[in-house]
Amino acid sequence: MYIVRSTTILAFSILLVGTSSLYAQSDLDANVTKSLSGEEIGSNADQFVLRLGFNRLSHNENSFTPYWSSLEVGYDFFLDMPFGPEMSPSKFSLAIGGGVQWNNYFHNGRFVHDSTGLAFQETADFRNQDSVRRSKLGVTYFNIPIELRFRSQPKGNGLAFKWALGWQAGFKIRSHQKEVRNENGNYQVFRTNRYRDLNFLRTGPTARIGIGALNIQGFYSLTGLFKKDRGPSMTPWSVSLFISAF
Repeated sequence: MYIVRSTTILAFSILLVGTSSLYAQSDLDANVTKSLSGEEIGSNADQFVLRLGFNRLSHNENSFTPYWSSLEVGYDFFLDMPFGPEMSPSKFSLAIGGGVQWNNYFHNGRFVHDSTGLAFQETADFRNQDSVRRSKLGVTYFNIPIELRFRSQPKGNGLAFKWALGWQAGFKIRSHQKEVRNENGNYQVFRTNRYRDLNFLRTGPTARIGIGALNIQGFYSLTGLFKKDRGPSMTPWSVSLFISAF
């Protein structure tokens, strides 16, 4: 009788331990699945992107010299829409966004109005004179970018390889010229607003590549900075660092 009772207790104990182990393994599998699902393609939807880059101008003005201190700063909000079903989305997605971009063009002179629009007027020996310390043209745009994106499956460290081809349209919000000039021995800031001879629309292709949150993007405008026959022939382009979530 004692042997039967001991055998029964032992069998019950084994059954209890086995059942507990089974539930523990199920919880572990669920946690692993949940952790992996967080890395799946398409888990990101709305995204905030910061942008910092260099502005340049392709031009035929012999007297015009742009400086590498010409920077662009901006941000965009994107809606990322992966292709394919929600449970197994594609590595490709379509994204559309909107944001604001500030473009600064530092140079060696000033833009002045004449009978035909805007003309560039060089400040002689700009780097070595005392009358003007700094001169820049600033333009602010509301941007609408659209991109075809590729995003690889993230590795163990959570980083994914990414590239994107797209198009960007910028609508001018504001334009101004800012100079720091010497007036009676004191440097003062002079600002001229609302340059109407600048193009309202700036649009062109974009290309982006990166790993994780860091991306490098290039942009080339197919529209000139100034309206046709209303200013110098200058075409904007830029190379930017993007800090993003996609």
